[in-house]
Amino acid sequence: MKVDDGSVAFGSGYRKWAISVPYMKKEGITFKDIIDYTTGGKEDKGDTGDTGPTGATGATGPQGIQGVKGDKGDKGDKGDTGDTGPTGPTGPTGATGATGPQGPQGIQGATGPQGATGATGATGPSGVVTATSPLTYDAPTQTVGINQGGITIAQSQVTNLVSDLAGKASTSATITINGTAVTLNGTITVNARLG
Repeated sequence: MKVDDGSVAFGSGYRKWAISVPYMKKEGITFKDIIDYTTGGKEDKGDTGDTGPTGATGATGPQGIQGVKGDKGDKGDKGDTGDTGPTGPTGPTGATGATGPQGPQGIQGATGPQGATGATGATGPSGVVTATSPLTYDAPTQTVGINQGGITIAQSQVTNLVSDLAGKASTSATITINGTAVTLNGTITVNARLG
């Protein structure tokens, strides 16, 4: 909207008059003329004439400039608290937490009293011992013995018997030949002629 193109006019609604800048230029009217007209009482309201025919609707003017934003209003009073809504469904169960550390061992309780000794059981029957030779068994005295005469040990059952006996055998001998004593060592071979 501009004053120069006639989209803005000024005047008096009460006195029912208005004028635009293009019209003023066309008719040679100045602002001084308008001031003199209004201050001289020439714009007094006269009798209302007959209503003329309605003119054609003019073209829609351009949109006016947006007005200045007004001040922010005061904050309103706090409204009443609404009713409590229904309880929502229960959520899923959370994961199980980690097991905590083991607590300290408790104090050991006192030892209980010792129980009474049980009764001695009945004596069982005497056992019977059978001995096989070279073992012997005397039932009245319940004595076990060994008969050495019944023991036979083979030479093969004695470790190193041959070598032990050989080391203990005599390696020398004394004989008498024709009244003379002769000492012999080792092995002697005698070739004798009989007859």
